[in-house]
Amino acid sequence: MLLRAGALVDAADSSGNTPLWRAVFESKGRGEVIVLLRRYGADPLRENAAGVSPLGLARTIGNYDVAQYFQDLPV
Repeated sequence: MLLRAGALVDAADSSGNTPLWRAVFESKGRGEVIVLLRRYGADPLRENAAGVSPLGLARTIGNYDVAQYFQDLPV
C-alpha cells in the first residue's frame, strides 16, 4: 500500500540499509517481499555504509533460496 502511494522504495536507514537489503537479510529463504520491492524498482546494487548491496548480501549468505530472486542480474 505504501509503495502504491509513492513511498521511496530505496529509502535508507542510518546504516544505509534499504528495505530491499533488510528483506534479503530477514528473508529466511522467503522472497515475497524481495519480489515486491524489486517490482517497484528497488535497486539491488545500492550499497549500504559498509559497501554491501542487497545482491552482494544474497550471494554472501550463500542461501540459494534468496539468491534466486536476483538471477536476472549479471554475476
